[in-house]
Amino acid sequence: MTLAGPHSRRCAASTPTDCFPPCADEGAASLGTVERRVRYHCQPLMAVPKRITSKSRRDKRRAQHSIAAPTPNVCATCGSPKQPHHMCPSCKTYRGREIKPLRTPSA
Repeated sequence: MTLAGPHSRRCAASTPTDCFPPCADEGAASLGTVERRVRYHCQPLMAVPKRITSKSRRDKRRAQHSIAAPTPNVCATCGSPKQPHHMCPSCKTYRGREIKPLRTPSA
């Protein structure tokens, strides 16, 4: 079978990519393997951007991707710096309550 004209006997599109939605013919089981392969190429291609993204627009988008250093808080009990939403490493308190370790490391 040649693909010079319409890519299928039942489709009027000139190339396989012109056919959307894909060819829906009743006799698909009776088609040869080449024609069945052609029918699968009737799917639409991936989306491609119309314009190139400028360096300015690309950099504006990437400006939000930076990682900020965590800001330390001050412990209310002892006044030493600690991470937010964590217990104080020096006095072992969290929100005014003393925290006991879950288990001691085994020796």
